[in-house]
Amino acid sequence: MRFLLAAALLAQSKPTADEAAKLVALIGSSPRLAITAHPIAIQAPSPDWNTDYISSVAAGPDGLVYLLHRKAKYDPVVAVDSQGRIVRSWGKGLYTNPHSIRIDPQGNVWTVDSGSSVILKFTREGQ
Repeated sequence: MRFLLAAALLAQSKPTADEAAKLVALIGSSPRLAITAHPIAIQAPSPDWNTDYISSVAAGPDGLVYLLHRKAKYDPVVAVDSQGRIVRSWGKGLYTNPHSIRIDPQGNVWTVDSGSSVILKFTREGQ
Protein backbone atom coordinates (compact mmCIF):
# COMPACT_ATOMS: atom_id res chain seq x y z
CA MET A 1 0.00 0.00 0.00
CA ARG A 2 2.82 2.40 0.85
CA PHE A 3 4.43 1.70 -2.54
CA LEU A 4 1.20 2.67 -4.35
CA LEU A 5 0.93 5.88 -2.35
CA ALA A 6 4.56 6.76 -3.07
CA ALA A 7 4.09 6.02 -6.79
CA ALA A 8 1.00 8.24 -6.89
CA LEU A 9 2.85 11.09 -5.21
CA LEU A 10 5.82 10.78 -7.58
CA ALA A 11 3.48 10.82 -10.59
CA GLN A 12 2.26 14.25 -9.46
CA SER A 13 5.68 15.86 -9.77
CA LYS A 14 5.97 19.62 -9.70
CA PRO A 15 6.22 21.15 -13.21
CA THR A 16 9.38 22.96 -14.18
CA ALA A 17 9.33 26.73 -14.62
CA ASP A 18 9.40 26.23 -18.41
CA GLU A 19 6.43 23.83 -18.30
CA ALA A 20 4.50 26.23 -16.07
CA ALA A 21 5.21 29.15 -18.42
CA LYS A 22 4.02 27.11 -21.42
CA LEU A 23 0.80 26.23 -19.59
CA VAL A 24 0.16 29.88 -18.66
CA ALA A 25 0.75 30.91 -22.30
CA LEU A 26 -1.59 28.17 -23.55
CA ILE A 27 -4.35 29.23 -21.19
CA GLY A 28 -3.85 32.90 -22.11
CA SER A 29 -4.11 32.17 -25.83
CA SER A 30 -7.22 29.99 -25.55
CA PRO A 31 -10.37 31.52 -27.05
CA ARG A 32 -12.94 32.85 -24.61
CA LEU A 33 -16.36 31.26 -24.77
CA ALA A 34 -19.28 33.62 -25.04
CA ILE A 35 -21.65 33.10 -22.16
CA THR A 36 -25.07 34.66 -22.19
CA ALA A 37 -27.31 34.67 -19.12
CA HIS A 38 -30.89 33.57 -19.65
CA PRO A 39 -32.85 34.22 -16.45
CA ILE A 40 -35.74 31.85 -15.82
CA ALA A 41 -38.64 32.74 -13.55
CA ILE A 42 -39.55 29.39 -12.02
CA GLN A 43 -43.25 28.72 -11.54
CA ALA A 44 -43.29 27.56 -7.92
CA PRO A 45 -45.42 24.49 -7.12
CA SER A 46 -46.67 26.13 -3.91
CA PRO A 47 -46.49 29.50 -2.15
CA ASP A 48 -43.76 28.34 0.27
CA TRP A 49 -41.48 26.91 -2.46
CA ASN A 50 -38.68 29.28 -3.43
CA THR A 51 -35.18 29.30 -4.86
CA ASP A 52 -33.50 30.22 -1.56
CA TYR A 53 -32.38 26.63 -0.99
CA ILE A 54 -30.91 25.79 -4.41
CA SER A 55 -27.39 24.42 -3.99
CA SER A 56 -26.53 23.60 -7.61
CA VAL A 57 -27.74 24.04 -11.21
CA ALA A 58 -26.91 22.18 -14.43
CA ALA A 59 -28.12 22.46 -18.04
CA GLY A 60 -29.08 19.25 -19.78
CA PRO A 61 -28.76 18.29 -23.45
CA ASP A 62 -32.55 17.99 -23.52
CA GLY A 63 -32.91 21.77 -23.04
CA LEU A 64 -34.01 21.46 -19.42
CA VAL A 65 -32.32 23.09 -16.45
CA TYR A 66 -31.82 20.77 -13.50
CA LEU A 67 -31.83 22.21 -9.99
CA LEU A 68 -30.76 20.60 -6.75
CA HIS A 69 -32.23 22.20 -3.67
CA ARG A 70 -32.30 21.61 0.07
CA LYS A 71 -35.88 22.34 1.08
CA ALA A 72 -36.72 19.00 2.73
CA LYS A 73 -40.48 19.31 2.16
CA TYR A 74 -40.04 18.94 -1.63
CA ASP A 75 -38.20 16.74 -4.12
CA PRO A 76 -34.58 17.90 -4.22
CA VAL A 77 -34.04 17.26 -7.96
CA VAL A 78 -36.15 19.53 -10.15
CA ALA A 79 -36.17 19.75 -13.97
CA VAL A 80 -37.39 23.10 -15.33
CA ASP A 81 -38.08 24.08 -18.96
CA SER A 82 -37.14 27.39 -20.58
CA GLN A 83 -40.50 28.87 -19.60
CA GLY A 84 -39.88 28.16 -15.91
CA ARG A 85 -42.36 25.26 -15.71
CA ILE A 86 -41.37 22.34 -13.52
CA VAL A 87 -41.39 19.34 -15.86
CA ARG A 88 -40.57 16.69 -13.26
CA SER A 89 -38.95 16.25 -9.87
CA TRP A 90 -37.72 13.39 -7.73
CA GLY A 91 -35.47 12.29 -4.88
CA LYS A 92 -37.35 13.13 -1.70
CA GLY A 93 -35.89 11.14 1.19
CA LEU A 94 -32.66 10.19 -0.64
CA TYR A 95 -30.47 13.01 0.67
CA THR A 96 -29.24 14.38 3.96
CA ASN A 97 -27.62 17.47 2.38
CA PRO A 98 -28.08 17.80 -1.42
CA HIS A 99 -24.93 19.50 -2.67
CA SER A 100 -24.16 19.32 -6.39
CA ILE A 101 -25.70 18.27 -9.70
CA ARG A 102 -24.16 17.57 -13.11
CA ILE A 103 -25.43 16.18 -16.40
CA ASP A 104 -23.21 13.87 -18.45
CA PRO A 105 -23.12 13.82 -22.30
CA GLN A 106 -25.67 10.99 -22.37
CA GLY A 107 -28.11 13.06 -20.31
CA ASN A 108 -27.72 11.13 -17.06
CA VAL A 109 -28.21 13.23 -13.94
CA TRP A 110 -25.49 12.90 -11.28
CA THR A 111 -25.98 14.32 -7.80
CA VAL A 112 -23.79 14.56 -4.72
CA ASP A 113 -25.05 14.34 -1.16
CA SER A 114 -22.39 15.99 0.99
CA GLY A 115 -24.10 14.85 4.17
CA SER A 116 -23.67 11.15 3.39
CA SER A 117 -20.78 11.38 0.87
CA VAL A 118 -22.93 9.55 -1.70
CA ILE A 119 -23.04 10.12 -5.45
CA LEU A 120 -26.31 9.15 -7.16
CA LYS A 121 -26.85 8.59 -10.88
CA PHE A 122 -30.30 8.97 -12.46
CA THR A 123 -31.77 8.90 -15.92
CA ARG A 124 -33.34 12.16 -17.15
CA GLU A 125 -36.65 10.80 -15.93
CA GLY A 126 -35.32 10.25 -12.40
CA GLN A 127 -34.90 6.46 -12.50
